[in-house]
Amino acid sequence: MSTVEHRAERTEDAPYAALNDGRVFDKEVIPRIEVSGKNVPGPCAEVRRGSALDRVVARHEESRELDISLDDPDPRFPSERESWADPDRDFVAIKQKDCMVMSVPLYTTLGRHNGIQFTGTDDRIRPAFVAADLRRRLSEAQPHIVLEKYAKVGTGQIMEMIKGSQVELEVSEAVRLAHDLLLLVDLATGASDDIGEVA
Repeated sequence: MSTVEHRAERTEDAPYAALNDGRVFDKEVIPRIEVSGKNVPGPCAEVRRGSALDRVVARHEESRELDISLDDPDPRFPSERESWADPDRDFVAIKQKDCMVMSVPLYTTLGRHNGIQFTGTDDRIRPAFVAADLRRRLSEAQPHIVLEKYAKVGTGQIMEMIKGSQVELEVSEAVRLAHDLLLLVDLATGASDDIGEVA
């Protein structure tokens, strides 16, 4: 039966040492044994298992507080934000990349779509509308503009965002759309206002 010699390659600045059989050990706990007359780290000696277990338990205690209270500022959001970003409208998601800062919305009523009518002591009508706001995902550097259509759903007195109506626009796309809408308005009204060219 041949004797296998285990050698570990390690440097002073490396926290781990790799044995020539592919295993990796923490330098701090690798024992040294005599193999073929040489004093080298080896897996045959008794490893101080308690030291690794102590570190796992300590890390467990450190990392167990995972919940984020919605009553407190979410630490994932920047303390300094754009002037247009309203903290009361922060969009909090489970995944940080989906979290967003948002501006206050602008509303435009839609006369050609169904709204709802409230009856009783406060008779009034809530028309359908388009909401537009500025948003930026925390995972992105630049903001974008979002349009959403809200209208009556079903036979009840329920108004909500119409599924599939949300449109996300890059700022440059919103500029182009705004110019195109004004051109169509000019066409419809016979006006000839010069709104300039879009870059």
